[in-house]
Amino acid sequence: MNRHPFEIDKSITGFDLLNNGYRWMPGVDVILIGKKTKDTLDYYQLDFSDEETNEEEIYPIWEDEEVSIQKVETIVSTLEESIDPLDMPDSMYNRIWRVDEKRYKEVFGNGIPSGRYFYITMTKENLDGFIKNIDSSKYELKRKSEVHDYNFDEFLIVNLRLKDTFRCSVKALEDGRFEFVSQISLNK
Repeated sequence: MNRHPFEIDKSITGFDLLNNGYRWMPGVDVILIGKKTKDTLDYYQLDFSDEETNEEEIYPIWEDEEVSIQKVETIVSTLEESIDPLDMPDSMYNRIWRVDEKRYKEVFGNGIPSGRYFYITMTKENLDGFIKNIDSSKYELKRKSEVHDYNFDEFLIVNLRLKDTFRCSVKALEDGRFEFVSQISLNK
């Protein structure tokens, strides 16, 4: 699976993501599957078919007890304050979210990726080099006329071969580093 900020396989499925080490991560009103390595976070928003999907099936299911959505959301908000699920060691993540349960892959695997978000955190020097070294034979960089106050920079990257357009932004972080984000909608 290609984890490049300006490349995307639109035929990817929820099963592909889970089989490549992506994990469920809490989202606000959306289902997210993500993968974090060093300073890079890559995640997809999952949608589900129009069929009636029981909201309780979308969240990880505990075998031992009946768990309400409200209880799951309370657990998630507590965890979000203490440790990001993607930062948890596998044993801790598996124990909390029960990812080895059969229904986990069945439910999340049937999700349809609808959006992708790719974050990289870097220093100013690395950011300048990263943007300067975007291969102009493969990608076209289009500057936006206005940059929102909360962003350091904004631009579009067009993949010249596939014609996909990635919305990119750069935000200054409090620690002096920068967060580069590329995002794309996968709605066909």
